[in-house]
Amino acid sequence: MTLPLTIEYSVRVLIAMGNFPFGSKFNIKAISQEQGIPEKYLRKIIPQLTGAGLLVSQKGSGGGIGLAKDAENISLLDVILAIEGDIFLNRCTFSETFCHKTPWCAVHSTWVEAQEQLKAFLATRSIKHLAAQTAINKLTLTA
Repeated sequence: MTLPLTIEYSVRVLIAMGNFPFGSKFNIKAISQEQGIPEKYLRKIIPQLTGAGLLVSQKGSGGGIGLAKDAENISLLDVILAIEGDIFLNRCTFSETFCHKTPWCAVHSTWVEAQEQLKAFLATRSIKHLAAQTAINKLTLTA
């Protein structure tokens, strides 16, 4: 299982903003170049992130994009939910009526437990933390 490129790009964009003070504005073209994301693709992602309350976007002179809330309050789970919707490891975790075996199936309960643990883990990883760790990793590699 691999997460879609849209999620990777979304995370990259948010991490690029994560070490700056809340309220900072960013140029879409500059972020596109810095993060290696095609600008056309980035412009398609921004409305999804804006609609989910993760980004704000302002057109015109003095405009740009910025975080809609402090990076500490945005998790990896928030990004995945904004782009893909809820996480389901198997179709039976999406709907208990999908399979008649669900009430007694040990695999179903295993999928549900793994899904809950994955969501809980992703919810603990804030964009702020990831941005700070990325900055430290960059410094370590270039030193």
